Amino acid sequence: MFFRNSRTLLTGLMALCAASSALAAPPSPPVRERLAEWLILVGPGGTAFPAQRYADFLAQTPPWPQRVRILWRYQNALSQTTDPQILNALCPRYPLTLPAAFEACAPHLPDAASTARRLWLSGNALTVGEEQTLFQRFGQSFTAADQWARYEALELRGQFSAASRQIERLAPDQQPLARARLAERLASPDADSLFASLPADLQSDPTLIRYRLRALRRGDRLDEALSLWNAQGVALQQASPSHDWSSERISLARALLLAGRPKEAADLADDTTMAPDTTDRQEAELLSGIIALRELQAPARAEKFFRPLQGATSLQMQARGYYWTGRALQVADRQQDAEAAFRKAASYPTTFPGQLALAALTRDESILVSGKSSEVFDSSLLQALQTLPTPTAGTLSRTDLLEAATDLVQAGDPDHAREFLMMLGVVNPSPEGQKAVADAASRLGLAAPEVFASYALARKGIALYPQGFPDPYPSASTVPDGLLPAIIRQESGFDPDAISGAHAVGLLQLLPAAAKDVVRKGHLGPVNVSPAALTDPQTNLRIGNAYVSQLLERFGNVIPYALAAYNAGPHRVDLWLKADPPSEPLSEDGVLDWIERLPYRETRLYIENIEASMMIYRVRNTHAG
Repeated sequence: MFFRNSRTLLTGLMALCAASSALAAPPSPPVRERLAEWLILVGPGGTAFPAQRYADFLAQTPPWPQRVRILWRYQNALSQTTDPQILNALCPRYPLTLPAAFEACAPHLPDAASTARRLWLSGNALTVGEEQTLFQRFGQSFTAADQWARYEALELRGQFSAASRQIERLAPDQQPLARARLAERLASPDADSLFASLPADLQSDPTLIRYRLRALRRGDRLDEALSLWNAQGVALQQASPSHDWSSERISLARALLLAGRPKEAADLADDTTMAPDTTDRQEAELLSGIIALRELQAPARAEKFFRPLQGATSLQMQARGYYWTGRALQVADRQQDAEAAFRKAASYPTTFPGQLALAALTRDESILVSGKSSEVFDSSLLQALQTLPTPTAGTLSRTDLLEAATDLVQAGDPDHAREFLMMLGVVNPSPEGQKAVADAASRLGLAAPEVFASYALARKGIALYPQGFPDPYPSASTVPDGLLPAIIRQESGFDPDAISGAHAVGLLQLLPAAAKDVVRKGHLGPVNVSPAALTDPQTNLRIGNAYVSQLLERFGNVIPYALAAYNAGPHRVDLWLKADPPSEPLSEDGVLDWIERLPYRETRLYIENIEASMMIYRVRNTHAG
């Protein structure tokens, strides 16, 4: 998914910029000269140069994209270097993360033991052989605390096989806790017995309790989970408030809500341990308000939870605050106040709750169920979009990135140009900077950085329209108007070469195996579904359109159900519908309640973002001309 992947990219680029800013370096060559060398070093043929060539480029500042790739190639070259003079000069220059490079460099480092310790503690995946070699040579310098820190790093990163091996290197009194934690994390059959066998002090380990709460919740052992929460979770969260604790708490509240236990869910959802301006606190207030309003019929109590959301930073949360306040006021029979709240929410037309508020004002009662809206709604939405204020653009820093992107576009290389503009967005985080990046992306015809900037601005409370809603790949579609570009905007940001961590490819983020199944079910004929073929926009669009059509058919043409299936998988949606079936005939509130009760925040946001984008694309395509 583009939003999630872009957050990962953002984190990596920010770390790159921070790490490189402290390096002293000679002046860099002109952009065009530097760009020519960059293209060689990051390209498919750039894997076998001498280490010195990579080192020379890495010394240039300010940093450029794909530094991690160049660093990997630099270390790979070091691992094949035998000249001691070169190794003496280059090995200490940059942190070593590849075991093969460290093995070649160890005799040439001023403090090889410290580098070995850093590698050991990193939690990076090492082969069994690499672990053994590193431990045999430097293990005597690793303390018991180091061994525990490595175990925790491996556990946190999901390197479970390596974590299991690491347990044998822990102190004897640490091993039972590590085994119990890993068993809970993996939901192993022996998790209960391992937990029960621990002494009382280890049974209060905060990480173990969080893992056990999650395992009990996922195993539908809600009474045990609630008992454990009351016995230990409450105190542990109060002692050390964190996102992890709040996330588990609200997940358990949602599980109780789905199990038909709204009062217990309400008590758990009312989480005030985090600061009011945090997403965790706002999500807790939103769920608490919805439970109070929709389950407990307590509109006054619900309003108290909803009103603070109006002061949130993000557009989405502000709009939620006003929309749900309006719903609470409706139930309280304060119709004029409710309409005022809806009008305020409708001033956020790029958001899902803003559009729901507009539907309430125009008496459209089936936009979620049918995916259709009235002419009054459409014209009102278009007017609201067209009257949004235009953000002010500022002066960009790091114009070298813009210059490189411009040269690449002119040379017919938009894929690499996109990387430079994405980095430009990272180093210009202010609202004015994001608008300037969006302007540059629009001029260069690069949709992904424009979409990325619109997301960044929305998180800061600023709407960007019509920028942020490009459609560079219009196509004939058999699905509802606006749905396909809305999914593409969310999945890839219109980057045809996007590849997710799960190896989903292209505009609609298709997995090759799933694409093959779609082609077969849709009788699309001979279609190449290799990863390389799926980067072709037309191939990806054709298969993606067929997949969305198949999901709509499977889920009765209810768009939110189909979107949930696209994000979380059809089987999981089958289970959700079985566990929480909306009443028949389907109503707008029934579908909305179903969305808000979904256990995955990512899926809820996915549905809401695409629903909002779909309406924008549709009314713009249908009415703007």
